[in-house]
Amino acid sequence: TATAGAASADINLVNNSATAATIVGASADLQLTLHAAAVQAEIGVPVAFTASSENHGPSDAQDVQITITLDASLGYSSHTASGASCTTPASGAGGAIVCTWSGATPIGMTRTLQVLASANAAGTRTVAASSSATTPDPSPNGDAVTFEALAATAPSIAKAFQPPTILPFGTSTLTITLTNPNSFAITGATFTDTYPAGLTNATPANPSTTCGGTVVATNGGGSLALTGGTIPANGSCVVNVLVTATPGNYANVIPNGGLTSANAPPSTGGATTAALTVGGEIPTLSAGMLALLSVLLGTLALIAIRRV
Repeated sequence: TATAGAASADINLVNNSATAATIVGASADLQLTLHAAAVQAEIGVPVAFTASSENHGPSDAQDVQITITLDASLGYSSHTASGASCTTPASGAGGAIVCTWSGATPIGMTRTLQVLASANAAGTRTVAASSSATTPDPSPNGDAVTFEALAATAPSIAKAFQPPTILPFGTSTLTITLTNPNSFAITGATFTDTYPAGLTNATPANPSTTCGGTVVATNGGGSLALTGGTIPANGSCVVNVLVTATPGNYANVIPNGGLTSANAPPSTGGATTAALTVGGEIPTLSAGMLALLSVLLGTLALIAIRRV
């Protein structure tokens, strides 16, 4: 508003002032930060990436949007963004996770997007983030983080017969132990143990496992197989079956690399071997012993009759 005046008399005071209005555009300074929950992680282990965008004003920010972009060697798993509508890549794929908060984000409020993703190859991986709004931002900014994806360590496989020595056509329990040295579960564990000739599954074979998945051990069959098992992080699981055999010495072998999985290298350390000895003869009675036993049984029968 401007006002004019003079020392001399003014016959019209109404036109001595004027007002002009200027519209100042709204703006909202969004400050973005991106944080990774780990600087190193094994392949397949989900890592949380958290992007936070705070409105520093001076106006409310309308329709705030946060984008986290995963490089091609990262796989999307899940996300959290309270109150937002989001679009995501396919599960296990890289790409952009975009979340929008419709309406106003007041001065001082922070919007947060957290994404879980895992690497599918070893090496340095990059995650980038940005934020925007329909309200102009005087100093738009983004952020990026890197982390190192470590190759998984191969699981190991061991086997044993208990007892290791049996009589012909007796039974022994074959136990195969799968061990995972990684800090994440190994999934899709699969192996097939093909027996040497003369060694078979008992009838019944009674296969069992603590690995989950599917165990196949047919009664009288010559092999034991696991598909789709899970070996717990920093732990072990077992597969058991009853076996039987004709007389002989048996070396039961699973070859090097015979244990495979979905997210770790094949087993290493050479072939896995367990030995079973089937010895001795099934006890039999001589003709003389059979005659003596017959007399004894007959005597016992007569005594029983007389008592009656």
